[in-house]
Amino acid sequence: MTSRVKHQVRRLLFIGNPSQFIEVIHWAAMRAWATGHGLETTRTFAGGPVVCAVATEDVLDGLCLPSEATMLQRVRSERIPCICVHDAPERIIEEVGALTPVTAVHTDTDAEPLIESDKASA
Repeated sequence: MTSRVKHQVRRLLFIGNPSQFIEVIHWAAMRAWATGHGLETTRTFAGGPVVCAVATEDVLDGLCLPSEATMLQRVRSERIPCICVHDAPERIIEEVGALTPVTAVHTDTDAEPLIESDKASA
């Protein structure tokens, strides 16, 4: 008899569009870190549990699109932790608990495809 463990996907929700260069770099690094720690990244609330949200400074300051403000409000109403894109990725661990790294090391070049995909989705 074999037992099956259902793997539940945990998602990291990104809210906003980084506009400053340093925010774009942090955004991409956060996405790379999340992927390396077994989190799926998303920009929507569709399917699977969101364990934490990462928002741009503008979104957190209320300088954003109505859809982004609504998403932030929903995150807060559902008591999902929300951190700023400038926070260290390890802050997610503080908010949601231990995560098991998928890979041990990420380089700056790991972030380049993520930066390009964020530019395309903006």
